[in-house]
Formats: sequence, structure tokens, C-alpha cells
Amino acid sequence: MNLTTSSDAVTGESVITTYFICELLIALFAVVGNSSIIAAFAMNRRLRTIQNYYIVSLAAIDFSMGFSLFRSCCLHWMVKESNGWGYVSSYLRVIVLMDLCSIFSIWALTFDRFYAVCRPFSYHAVMTRKRTIIHIAAAWLIL
Repeated sequence: MNLTTSSDAVTGESVITTYFICELLIALFAVVGNSSIIAAFAMNRRLRTIQNYYIVSLAAIDFSMGFSLFRSCCLHWMVKESNGWGYVSSYLRVIVLMDLCSIFSIWALTFDRFYAVCRPFSYHAVMTRKRTIIHIAAAWLIL
């Protein structure tokens, strides 16, 4: 005997709605959290160290990922596009590019920290603000 009724069964629409609400919350936290990191860096001159340039670069990447997730989630929810592989593939391309940019930024940060540990006396002479910006720009543009 079947004890479940139609009101007890989880519908596909409620699962999709719950998923999109969770996605929106994650995107909102990513946008708010990373924008606060960028704002703190911009407003406080004492935070403008060589290491924090790399952190702000990562925050900018995560901010743009959260913003694109938020935008695409809202667009998907409004349009209710469920048949578009073009939408999914274009969104995945953007996410993969941002992930690669994040990986290259982490690589640049790792190089900076490695150089600081292995050559502590010449680090400040070699790793200037200009070179740090060049490393970050290369991590963003290497794609």
C-alpha cells in the first residue's frame, strides 16, 4: 500500500526553487564579502602592502564570480529558461575563465611568498609595488 500522497511528494519545481535560493544566497555573500575586502583596501592606506594586492586581486575575481552567478541566477529565474544549453555552456565558459584567473593569481601569490621566504633580505628590493601589479596583471591576462 502506498502511503505517500501528492502533497507529501517533493516536486521538481520546489527543488529548483530551493536550489536557486541557495545559489542566490551564496552569490550575495560572495558579492558583499569581497566588496568589503576591496573597500577596506581602498580606504585604509595601511592595508596597501604587497601581499594584500594579491588578496584584493583574489577578492576581485571572487566578486566578479559572485556577481555573474547572482546575475545569471536572477536572469534564469525570471526567464525560466530550462532548455538552453547555450546558456549553460556560456555560463560555464565564464566560470572556467574566472577559475583559471583565480588559479593564476594564487600561483602569483605563492611565487611572492616563496621569494619572501627564500630571499628575505633582497625581497623588498625586488618585489616592488610595480612588479606586484605586473604579476597580477599577467595572472589576469594570461588567459
